[in-house]
Amino acid sequence: MTSHPSFAPQYRLESSAPGFADDFQTLLTSKREASEDIRDIVVDIIGQVQRDGDNALFDLTERFDRHDRRQQGLRVTEEERAQARAGMTLEQADALKFAAER
Repeated sequence: MTSHPSFAPQYRLESSAPGFADDFQTLLTSKREASEDIRDIVVDIIGQVQRDGDNALFDLTERFDRHDRRQQGLRVTEEERAQARAGMTLEQADALKFAAER
């Protein structure tokens, strides 16, 4: 897989921080990389998944989400989803809904 150092996040959003929804909206609407760079990154990710299957998904989840799912597997259980929903604020739920609709 080609390395894309420019793809590393420039800053971190905290969902519990005041103004998270506004900051998240700004992030979603800002252009951070050239279209060609994004295309190259997506092509690399798709190629990695096609070549390495679930192992690629584990690697990518760890890389981008900073979460290792190798022990639990890739399937998120209903219990895990319920726990996540129960721990969200209305602002966080709205931000996720907005992101999903995009």
